[in-house]
Amino acid sequence: MAFLTHQHGELVYYTSDILENGGIRHGFSTRLGGVSQGYRASLNFRGSGPDPDSRENVLENYRRFCQALGADVRNVVQSQQVHEDTVRHVTAADRGKGLFQANDFTADALVKSQTSGQAEKVVTGGTPDFYKK
Repeated sequence: MAFLTHQHGELVYYTSDILENGGIRHGFSTRLGGVSQGYRASLNFRGSGPDPDSRENVLENYRRFCQALGADVRNVVQSQQVHEDTVRHVTAADRGKGLFQANDFTADALVKSQTSGQAEKVVTGGTPDFYKK
């Protein structure tokens, strides 16, 4: 498996050739191209926990990453990650949870149905999952 480097403005991310050849749109973020400053620089998604970045910076970083992937940031679904065997099925009703509204679940993984075409995006590495309209 090879990783391919992509650049959208100053934002840099990677994709897997295996996933791309399978028609799966996805991305692995780097720290390049965000708005966070100091030791958090630059594409920081940490908006909670000890010493979080500002909400404004985190939202702008998500917006930039989603834009690079061609995704709508309003479709981001996040969980409070726990290292257990909890897998949560997400639906359109979960859009925005964890980023724009409180999430009401914890999970180690999020999955979504593909009943009407392909999923809009799959993003890994502690970054958001997306739900297709």
